[in-house]
Amino acid sequence: MLRIAGVRDARVHGGRHTAGTLLAALGIDPRTIRQILGHSQMSQTARYIHASNELTRGAVDRMGEALWG
Repeated sequence: MLRIAGVRDARVHGGRHTAGTLLAALGIDPRTIRQILGHSQMSQTARYIHASNELTRGAVDRMGEALWG
């Protein structure tokens, strides 16, 4: 049915990882992400937030700005 409808096959659970990563990319506080995803501990949420090159580069740029203006 998915093929006929033109919808790619994907695990629904993958959406939770996508949501966590997108929220982090938007600059949402990890504790807020934890609450949105419904986790009881930050260690659970950490498994759902995947640092992209953009997130990493942004963090390094912001640290450089804070240190050297």
